[in-house]
Amino acid sequence: MGNKICMRKTIFIDENKNIVGRVELYRFRTDLMLKYTDIQVNATVEQALFESGLRLVILLNGRSEIHFDSGYFELDARAKPKAAFLPLNRSEMGKKVFQKGQYQKELVVFLYPKWIMESYLNLSSYHQFKQHLKPYSITVTQSMLRLIDEIFLQHNESEPFYMIEKESKLLSLLSNAFSQLTQSLPLKKDRVQQLTEALDNGKFDNWNLKQIVKYFHTNVTTLQNEFQKYHKITIFAYLRRAKLEQSYNALLNGRSVMQAAELAGYSNAENFSTAFKKNFGITPSQVKRDKIKGIA
Repeated sequence: MGNKICMRKTIFIDENKNIVGRVELYRFRTDLMLKYTDIQVNATVEQALFESGLRLVILLNGRSEIHFDSGYFELDARAKPKAAFLPLNRSEMGKKVFQKGQYQKELVVFLYPKWIMESYLNLSSYHQFKQHLKPYSITVTQSMLRLIDEIFLQHNESEPFYMIEKESKLLSLLSNAFSQLTQSLPLKKDRVQQLTEALDNGKFDNWNLKQIVKYFHTNVTTLQNEFQKYHKITIFAYLRRAKLEQSYNALLNGRSVMQAAELAGYSNAENFSTAFKKNFGITPSQVKRDKIKGIA
């Protein structure tokens, strides 16, 4: 179907199912989605698989509470709107919890791996997104609130540029949110952050674990434990994922599937394709086809 899908879906929720209100879903491109929720809740718990990617959660009113298998996320906007980026570095089961009598008005922007990679958004340069399920709070500015109002203004859906205008406003909203990250002061670099940066820039590509721990004047157990506490995955699992991201960029820049596989450290194209699809939800060949369609 390519990467130029634009669609809108409104769901009016049945009060017999303990939720009254509506949910609007927008898909602007294959992996850029927006969900707007305006509901009154009696009592419910929703369990679902939360796919890997980055979310921008803007809570305009009420509370947002999610219990994950390995973490917890909460925003409280009963006094004023709140917002946070929530990185999911892998898919994970979670339960969204609603309290009895709760009112919730929420906007969630879903940035999935394919959209992130094809937008050349280098998330590895943001220390805020290194840790799985570690939210990073931002301020809901007046300009952001104006953009949200403009996104959800009622327009004639038959107008030719209806969805394009909405996507333009959404991208402006994202730009506003990301600008707060680039203005923030970097954290003091500890050992895990130094290791993460070295893995991202390829410094340790040909090193084994004993060489890495010697470089940091520590031992294997200590370094692995520190790294896993922060990232929730092992050092070399992180490195494999970083190499797959580099291979995605290589495909976008015209490299062949086999060349991308070699860049990611795979000598077998089939094994590379399996790992690639598991990480991005799309095969390397599909990335090549989508790129060709985009050029055409």
